[in-house]
Amino acid sequence: MSEVNSPATLSNDAVDDFLEVLEDTELWELDEASWAIVDSIVERARAAARAGKEDAFREATADLERSGPRRGNDAGGGAKRKQSAQQRQSKIDLKHELKPPQRTHAGEQSGDSGKGR
Repeated sequence: MSEVNSPATLSNDAVDDFLEVLEDTELWELDEASWAIVDSIVERARAAARAGKEDAFREATADLERSGPRRGNDAGGGAKRKQSAQQRQSKIDLKHELKPPQRTHAGEQSGDSGKGR
């Protein structure tokens, strides 16, 4: 897994906003064409992050948010499904590129334990 070239050039707010929308995709049920659009947007965000282009990264975040499921938009859209395991893994990899898990002095990962959810 390669690291984002310039993570310091993206603001924490931009990264946090993107990761919040990215997490929402876990709940989405979309048709095949819509998932292809989501995948394309995620790759644009990855490229923007690697290039340190915050404006393009924020634009991808907004596009990702707009690409989610909408009420009243079901007619003729095809069979809906959750994201595939491969899509999920790609998003997990990007999340770790943007915010690598921190290591404690004992070599264990620190951070969000998921407690209290």
